[in-house]
Amino acid sequence: MKTLFFIGFMGVGKTSVSAALGRILELPVIEMDEQIARNEGMTIPEIFAQKGESHFRACETALLEGLAAENACLVSCGGGVAMRQENVAAMRRCGTVVLLTARPEVILERVRDSDERPLLQGRKNVTDIAALMAQRRSAYEAAADVTVDTSDLTIEEVCRAVLCCGRSTENNTQYKIGFKEEATMSQKYPITISSWTLGDQCTFEERVSAAKEAGFEGIGLRAETYVDALNEGLFDADILAILDKYGMKVTEVEYIVQWAEEHRSYEQKYKEQMCFHMCELFGVNHINCGLMENYSVEHTAQKLRELCHRAGKYTIGVEPMPYSGLPDIKKAWAVVKASGCDNAKLILDSWHWVRAGQSYDPALLADIPAEKVVAVQINDVQAHPYAKSILRDESMHDRMLPGTGHGDTAGFVKMLRDKGIQPAVMGVEVISDEILAAGVAAAAKANFDATRAVLAQAWPEVLEK
Repeated sequence: MKTLFFIGFMGVGKTSVSAALGRILELPVIEMDEQIARNEGMTIPEIFAQKGESHFRACETALLEGLAAENACLVSCGGGVAMRQENVAAMRRCGTVVLLTARPEVILERVRDSDERPLLQGRKNVTDIAALMAQRRSAYEAAADVTVDTSDLTIEEVCRAVLCCGRSTENNTQYKIGFKEEATMSQKYPITISSWTLGDQCTFEERVSAAKEAGFEGIGLRAETYVDALNEGLFDADILAILDKYGMKVTEVEYIVQWAEEHRSYEQKYKEQMCFHMCELFGVNHINCGLMENYSVEHTAQKLRELCHRAGKYTIGVEPMPYSGLPDIKKAWAVVKASGCDNAKLILDSWHWVRAGQSYDPALLADIPAEKVVAVQINDVQAHPYAKSILRDESMHDRMLPGTGHGDTAGFVKMLRDKGIQPAVMGVEVISDEILAAGVAAAAKANFDATRAVLAQAWPEVLEK
């Protein structure tokens, strides 16, 4: 990925946004003012007072020129960096210039209590800020490859905006929220190869190409897989272009976890926001969610209610897994039902179903409305399960192709069909080191062929165009 240089007037959010993106992309962040202050051994106001603004500007240029030899990073530039043409040239040689802007009254609120803004001494009012911004506007806009107005956006939304904009530097890209329309599929239940099925060692285009060539119509993406694509140097526009190139869609987004914790980590909160962004970007309406921690039905239902509220228009698909805090369909449904949320639903996976010791007796689904199952994932199991303490290891390494093991995948599929379930996607999640060792193209083809055989036997309508 190219280095991103964040320019703009003071108070537009350069420091906060670069720090947040640094956590997402796992890239180093350079705060230019802080770096110069360390190099000079004094604060920015002291540099201005003792050595003058011209010395400070020379320090900025020297620092930028030194970055040309560094690996990709995120650089929060001082407000005056883009005013010098040599600085702009240095930034464009090794990266993309992102202009953050905001309305003068918003900037005033953000900097009102700061004493670290030498150029605003005696000028902390809307009129003077607007005048200073006007002096710099043409230089900022000429330097920028991408422009984002942060006035009415959260830090998370600004990060999404930056990631949404393509990396072309031919024209300044202006960010608009919600530019991707909902995906249109030719099949009612698009057969989708889940993210884990193709592992995490291939490029994004290799993933899409392998899925398309095998016969799949959709691919699943985890938040981690999406970030891997960004770390390849792709922006959202590039990702969409690759999907369009192969006539493919992302039809499954995952995986929100630890949502029942009282004190969730920043990383998990941001992963959740990333999933929401992916849904908006790809036109996906549901998110796969799991819960390893074991809590009471009442507590878990309350936390699910909170998650569904945050999700808004998106459906939260809860996946029961035998080694998790929602080990079977009974508890998972109890939690979904108790949440009282229309957008709380279930995801049913045949591997988890079998390893939970559940039969295909329709009575197990009798109390669950068919519309409360949002998605299905199929696969198969080996003859003998791993020990209970390491059952998750089997799930993450040794699943089998649908219809090739000892779980009667066709019986599972027929049970769902007879229930009247209409999944948003028919996912294929075969996490297998052995199958993947043959390469992503061979793995995708083996998964599709096995899936097609099972569906032709137990649910042929899924294969209809």
